[in-house]
Amino acid sequence: MAQEPGEAMNVRRSVWVASTLLFAAAAWAQGVDSRFDSSDPAKSPQTVPLSQIEARINGDAAADGIVLSIKATDHVLRLDIKAMPGKTSVAAATRVVFMTARLAKPDYTEMRFSDEGQDLFVIDGPTIRDIGRQFIWGEEGKGQNPIHLIRLFVDALRYPDGSRVAPVYPGSLFGDTSVSTQTMVNVFNPQWVLKTTKVL
Repeated sequence: MAQEPGEAMNVRRSVWVASTLLFAAAAWAQGVDSRFDSSDPAKSPQTVPLSQIEARINGDAAADGIVLSIKATDHVLRLDIKAMPGKTSVAAATRVVFMTARLAKPDYTEMRFSDEGQDLFVIDGPTIRDIGRQFIWGEEGKGQNPIHLIRLFVDALRYPDGSRVAPVYPGSLFGDTSVSTQTMVNVFNPQWVLKTTKVL
């Protein structure tokens, strides 16, 4: 059965619209991903061997003088803050966590936050690596909004027994941000960042 001229035109128009939308979506996705690309080759994701990540983070000016112990054993990456200058903001500790997650090679299944050998918190490797991939420091207009990354981080953070650190998010931007902020301020920072950290 032959198509009417108007039907053929509608089919061509639909194909054109679909192709245009597909092209636009692909271009948008590429544009979004480019936000996570650093102009600094030293910030390339997942390029630093685990045996070198401690020196790389501790030697970066963006660490604001924080001294981390980073040990990789049995596919677990353990972070322990050993020292922190008194003038350094507690928020800088989150920065060094996200820097580690961006730079470290993906040879670990989970990241643990420890204090003097005692594991306090844990986050699974794929989640923290994805957060790290989106985190870029010191480059205007690059990377994901840090508040969004903290929401993701807190939502995935667990105690070593697997239980959630934060209450279940209420599902609104304001509510989720409030829960994540309170969890960082009242739980994560005092129990890991400041627990026995030596102030320089």
